Amino acid sequence: MKSIDFYYKGIEEFNKKNYLSAIEYFKISGSLENHYKTYEMLFQCWKAVSNMNEAYDCIKKAYVLNSANDKVAYEYAETSVQFGDKESSQKVLTEILKRNPTYKKARQLLDLI
Repeated sequence: MKSIDFYYKGIEEFNKKNYLSAIEYFKISGSLENHYKTYEMLFQCWKAVSNMNEAYDCIKKAYVLNSANDKVAYEYAETSVQFGDKESSQKVLTEILKRNPTYKKARQLLDLI
C-alpha cells in the first residue's frame, strides 16, 4: 500500500470518529511520505482525543511543511497561544494577514493577543 492509501483509510476512520484508529493510519502514511495534510489530520485526531501535546507537535510539523496554507498556519498560531508562545503566534498571524487581509479569524486572534 502507498502513503495515500493509508491516508484515505485514516480519513475513513476519522469520519467515523474512530480517532485512535485514524491516528495509526495517519502515522503510517506520514512515515511513508512526509505531507503537511497528514500532520494536519493527526492534529485534528489528537485534539479530538484531548491530547494537546501530540496535537501541537503535529500542527507544528504541518506548518513547517506548508507555512503558506492559511488554515494550517491559523491552527498552528491558535495552538501556539494555548502553549504560551504568543510571539510565534503573532508572527504567523501577521504573515497570514499579509497574504489574506480578509481572514477574519486571524485578525480576531491577533487582536486578542
